[in-house]
Amino acid sequence: MNISLKQKNCIEISQIGDNIEIYKFNSSDTPITIGRSDLCKIVIASGGLSRFQCYLNYKDNNWNIIDGSNDGKGSNNGTWAFISEEIEMSNEEIIKASETIIKFKYC
Repeated sequence: MNISLKQKNCIEISQIGDNIEIYKFNSSDTPITIGRSDLCKIVIASGGLSRFQCYLNYKDNNWNIIDGSNDGKGSNNGTWAFISEEIEMSNEEIIKASETIIKFKYC
């Protein structure tokens, strides 16, 4: 299935679990921060997550995930196999951070 740049410009983020929450963002919304802190765009109340678990950026027509906060500090607990560098996301990518499972999908 070919994904257009317009579809790739938008990402849907779902927290999978008892209470499914879905968020939609465009590339202009980056960085999209995920963690326990009220300063994050996606706040997940889980004791196993760091205050700033990870964030997403959109560059060169691709979504990328980076562990930690966007000021360069990594999370305490790691994200998806303890990534420490920027990794390009694929459509319908699933990550696990502590006990939280998050799915990313192009709109």
